[in-house]
Amino acid sequence: MPLAAAIASGLVAALLYLSVLTGSLGALILVYLVQLPLFAAGLSLGTKAVMIAGGTATIVTIVSGGLLSGLLFFLAEALPAMVLVIQALRWRAVGSETGRVAEAVSASAAFPPAFNDIAWYPLGRLVLWLVGLGVIALLVAAIMLSGGAEGFRGATHGFLAGQLGDLLGSSPGGAARSDAMIEALTAFFPAMAVASWLVMTAINGVLAQGVLARFGLNRRPSPDIAGLTLPRWAGFVLAGALVIAVIGPGDLGYLGSNLVPLLGIAYVFAGLGVLHAVLRQRTGRIFILVPAYASLLLGWPVLLVAACGMIDQWFGLRQRFATAVPRQGE
Repeated sequence: MPLAAAIASGLVAALLYLSVLTGSLGALILVYLVQLPLFAAGLSLGTKAVMIAGGTATIVTIVSGGLLSGLLFFLAEALPAMVLVIQALRWRAVGSETGRVAEAVSASAAFPPAFNDIAWYPLGRLVLWLVGLGVIALLVAAIMLSGGAEGFRGATHGFLAGQLGDLLGSSPGGAARSDAMIEALTAFFPAMAVASWLVMTAINGVLAQGVLARFGLNRRPSPDIAGLTLPRWAGFVLAGALVIAVIGPGDLGYLGSNLVPLLGIAYVFAGLGVLHAVLRQRTGRIFILVPAYASLLLGWPVLLVAACGMIDQWFGLRQRFATAVPRQGE
């Protein structure tokens, strides 16, 4: 039964991915949910299930869409789900230095009775794994494109000009506005593209865990975002990227300027953790949280949330204004 469920999850993921070939508007929405069945398989049945589901979906995609399509699916959809599920299901007994992966299907077999207190892999570290995948993708893109005549930035500018030039420059005086907009987008487009991919991966993982928890099928308890914190070394990595952005020449500086906002995504999650912690005991907090999350779509509030995450990391912001919550990211 678990094997059949894992294979079925892979088939659903492949169908969602290939639905874009139909060209319908609905398919453009469904393709964003490709990772949902993969996460559902892994977070309910274990790490082997997510690997079977991801492998099944990749094979189906190769058969239906070709080798390149299958490779893109594996790297962009299946591999992130596999990595994050494997890490999410890591656990150890409190007081033990060694960890294990929650692999068995039955809870009694997965967790020995002697382990009364289970410490699950911290949510903050999961966020860093997610961001780390994005950093790897950005580095690979930079290496591949830097070898061309135009370099990394030039290739990005050329791509945007080809995609948006005619669309934005068709109106009177549009050529100048088009060039200005393309130039502005070029500055951070690689980070924006990778960030959108990471956000959708996170959303699919959260949705899968939420649905599974609703029906009691989750392997690990849903983590408390109010306890999400980041290790302090993450701040030094961000500072290093900022230095590269400021003093790095040419494409190296361009890479650094895109690494900074990408690494900052981790602090956005940490800032949201601060917000949840501060509002934990407040009545009507839903009327604050919903507008707060919606405001992130405007762009600039993201900087405020990330700043809260940074301040909390070094000065304990949530300890000053919130009730005690377990810190999950140390």
